[in-house]
Amino acid sequence: MLAMRIVRRLLVNSTCHLTGSGKRAGAAGAVALALIAAAPAVSHAVGFGNRQWTTIGSAGVAMGGGVTNAGTAAVLDSDSATVRYNVVAVDGLFAPNPQPFLATSISMAARFLDPGNNSRVIVRLRRTDLVTSATSTLLTIDSNNFGASNLYQNQSVGCGQGFDFSTYAYFVEVTLSRTAVNAPAGIASIQIGTADLCLAPAN
Repeated sequence: MLAMRIVRRLLVNSTCHLTGSGKRAGAAGAVALALIAAAPAVSHAVGFGNRQWTTIGSAGVAMGGGVTNAGTAAVLDSDSATVRYNVVAVDGLFAPNPQPFLATSISMAARFLDPGNNSRVIVRLRRTDLVTSATSTLLTIDSNNFGASNLYQNQSVGCGQGFDFSTYAYFVEVTLSRTAVNAPAGIASIQIGTADLCLAPAN
């Protein structure tokens, strides 16, 4: 958190001095980039603020298989199921004050249930081209990449490419599966927001 505050201050200072002192701006930018490289954990945090896109698990549309609503969660009641959630444009998906050296990018968090080797939950943020219908995946949370738990757990990933609703439609696709009868798997909530720090892609 301290590194992020320092980076923001350095980037603001470098912006103010770009026209007045090239060396000073360059030095500030170099230090900021060094701090980003030294703090990789920030790429896994959903952005700050209170206007991110969110949904509860039970609000999705089941596209295949069977799920049961358990409060706000969607719980698997077949061997596998796919649930989709439409993502709409909200303020929290866009950076209000973009900074030089940084791209507007996104992170995704999910609260899911995967108690062991017989269950799996995959949460994918996807986009579909409005003209060609070509579909690609921007971010993925795979429960197999985290420790098993008998309780719902929160995990996040980033940094994904920023949103362009003039070109793409966006949705979250959740796949719940199990390899043993009655093995539980569930999705309770999903959150998407701007990533706190991400390096801009090279041109």
